[in-house]
Amino acid sequence: MGGTFDMTEDTAVRFAELIASKSDTKFDKQQFLENFRKGAASTAEDIPEVSGVLADKIARFRKTETRRYYPMSLFVSEDVKFFEFKDWKAPTEAHHDIGKQAFIAAKKMEQTSGNYVLVGRAGTGKTALSVAMLNELMKVKSGLFVNLVNLRSLMLMSINDERAKQDYNMLIRGMKEVDVLVMDDFGKESGSGGATDKMTEILYGIVNARIGKTTIITTNDNLTELNAKYDESLTSRLIPKDKDKIIIFQGIDDYREA
Repeated sequence: MGGTFDMTEDTAVRFAELIASKSDTKFDKQQFLENFRKGAASTAEDIPEVSGVLADKIARFRKTETRRYYPMSLFVSEDVKFFEFKDWKAPTEAHHDIGKQAFIAAKKMEQTSGNYVLVGRAGTGKTALSVAMLNELMKVKSGLFVNLVNLRSLMLMSINDERAKQDYNMLIRGMKEVDVLVMDDFGKESGSGGATDKMTEILYGIVNARIGKTTIITTNDNLTELNAKYDESLTSRLIPKDKDKIIIFQGIDDYREA
C-alpha cells in the first residue's frame, strides 16, 4: 500500500477495533494502542498484522474516516460541493496561476499541516478553489467545510431550538477535531460593526483546538480589515506570516462569469 494514513488517537482506537474483529491473525489490540501512544505505530503501514487479506477493509476504512465529518458541512450553495481542480476554468493567465497555486498548496498540505488563506474580492472563485483543495486533501485526510455566515445563523437558531443546538454542538466539535477545515467567508459573518463577543469566543475556541492541524480560510478582507473586526490574538493565529501560504486572487473580475 502506498503512502501513509495519519491517525488521531480516536481513529487508532476505532481502527484497532476493526482489525481485532476482522483479522484471522493474532492481534493484540491493547499492545497496538500502547505502541500508538508511544509513537511506534502512528500510520496504518506500521502495523505488522495489516497486510494482504485486510487491504480491502483498510481501503474502505480510510474512505469512511476521511469522509466522516464531511456530511456536517455548511455550504452557501450545494452547487460547489463536489468542485475539483479539473472543474476550474482558466480563460486567462491569472486564472491559471491562481489555480496552480491552490493545487500546489493542496499537495503540500497532504504531507504537512498549517493554515492557508485565499483572499480577494467576492465572486473571484475563492470558495470553489477551497472546495477543490479540500476534496483533493480528503483522499488522505478527513475534511469539513463551514461557511461562517451559516455557522452564525445556526448558532443563533440553537438558542431556542433543541435540534439546532444538537447540530451546532456536533459541528463545533467536528471543526475542532477534523484534519482539514475550510472556514469560508471569514470576516463576512461579523457584519460591518465587527464580530460579536460570542462569535469571537467561538472562533477562538476552534482555532486554539486546531493547533497542529490544517485550516484553509477564505476572506474578502485584507489583514487590516480583519484586525478591525476581530481581536488581533485571533487573526494572528489564523493568518499565516508566510506569504507563500496566502493566495491572492488578483486579475479576476468575476469567476462566475468566466
